[in-house]
Order: sequence, then C-alpha cells, then structure tokens
Amino acid sequence: MPFFLDVHKLGGYSRPELEKSIGDGIDEFGVKVHQLLFNKDEDVLYCICEAPSKESIINHHKKFDCICDGIVETDYIKTAEMLKSEKLQAIGELAARIAHDLRNPLSVIKGSLEIMHIKNPELYKKSLDDFDRINKSMIRIMHQVDNVLDFVKPKQLRLEKMKICRIIENSLLKLNIPDGIKITFTKLDYELICDEEKLEIVFVNLISNAIQAINDKGKIDIRVFDNGQNIVIEIEDSGHGIPEHIVPRIFEPLFTTRQIGTGLGLPSCKTIVEQHGGKISVKTMLDKGTTFIIELPKL
Repeated sequence: MPFFLDVHKLGGYSRPELEKSIGDGIDEFGVKVHQLLFNKDEDVLYCICEAPSKESIINHHKKFDCICDGIVETDYIKTAEMLKSEKLQAIGELAARIAHDLRNPLSVIKGSLEIMHIKNPELYKKSLDDFDRINKSMIRIMHQVDNVLDFVKPKQLRLEKMKICRIIENSLLKLNIPDGIKITFTKLDYELICDEEKLEIVFVNLISNAIQAINDKGKIDIRVFDNGQNIVIEIEDSGHGIPEHIVPRIFEPLFTTRQIGTGLGLPSCKTIVEQHGGKISVKTMLDKGTTFIIELPKL
C-alpha cells in the first residue's frame, strides 16, 4: 500500500488519545497509522499513514471528527517504525557476533572452575565464597549473552512436561540474592508443556529486575495459581514502581532506563512467553511496587 502524509487540526481529541491510535493496527478503511507529528502548539497534526487511497484516509479521520487540510502521497518517508526496524537489524547482527565471540571464553572459564573443584576440593572449600561469586558473575554474563542471541535469533522450543515450581526454584539458584531481600514463594505446583531453559530465562530476568527495583532491600513475592483458564505466575516487588509514561515502552527492544543492561531482557521475556502461547503484562503503582503477570496455557 502507498504511504501518505496528511495534515489537519486535532479536533476534539488530545495528543495522548490520538497517540494511542498508533497501536490499533489497520482499521475498517484499510488505514494503518505509522507516526504522528505535532506542531509546537500541539493543535496541528501531521500524520504518516499507509492506506489504499486518499478517500480511505478521509474516512479514517472522520472517525476523529477531523477534516484533512491536505493529503500527499509519497514514497520517500521513512517512518519511525521503519527506522527502528533497520536500527534493530544492524544492532542485532553486531550484537550476535559479539555474543557468539563471548561464549567461547565463558565456556573455558566455566570448565576451568569445574576442573578446579574436582582437582583441588580443599582449595575450593577454603575459597568457596570467591568461587561462588565468580560462578554467579559468569552466569550473569552468559544470561546477558543469551538474551541477545534469543532476541536476535529465537530458537525453536524444546517442549516437555515440567513442574513450574521446579523451574522457578532453579531460576532462584542462579541469582545472587542480597541478604536484605526477602523472597516469599507460594508453591502451588502445576505441570506445563514448556521449554524449561527458556522459562528459566524469563524468571531470571524478572526476578533480577525486581532485585534491582528495590535496591537490594525489600520484598519479592512469587505466586503461582490456576485462574481456571491458565496457570498464572505473578512476581511482585516492593520497589518504587514504574512511571506511567514509561510503562507502554518496557517491552520495546533496546529500551532501558538503566545505565547497564542490553534493553533486551523484557522483550526476550515477551517473545518466550508468547512462543508458549501465553501472555505477559504488568501492574505498577508509584511508591508501591510492580507486579509482572505471566499467563501460560494449562495442560
């Protein structure tokens, strides 16, 4: 379909209300809105959209009580979505090469630690805390590498019947949990057809985020229950919550508010959960905390 640039006044809608329409997909007139550009006073809107004809754009804007002052067909506009896709592809290819190169030395370090454990058990015992820190740091780096590779080139799921609580418990063992954090885990166990390794990536990501959100001191509640249609896993932290304007972007690739991190953790979680036929959502309140909710199909 061709691209069009149209201009009109905002009508009776506010900027936030109109911006929500970008995620609506193709409407009944065949119009897909890609980008909205506002003038300085935010009373005139320039809209980049994909549509079968000018007439379909006119009908689309009538829904919003708007009359177009001008519509121009163009092949030369790159929307924000297109630019982002190109950027992601370039960054993804570079990140995949770097991640692949990191895997080999990480495997050597892991193997060397295991050999030291076998050959020098007494030394290992004396320096247990040091080796434990090295091991957990290495796991964290491998986890970041896996995030990049899983996002750039998702693998096929290896499905088998697993108990969900076992997966969560294994995930907790891979994390360095500060003494100031109390984790409560409601262990109502259920079996799922899933990829254990992939779901561990999800839980390690979400629990790591929760630990960082409460600055190494606070409470994390993990709940597992059956809502009648799905198995639900909730991970709730007692942190400061996520600002409202950031919430719509948290699952965007490369978006992060932290100085460290790839910005691929939550997008990877979303991809993995959706590969399992499930969905992930978030509830948050400033100064109260955040809850990530995962729903996975029952057996």
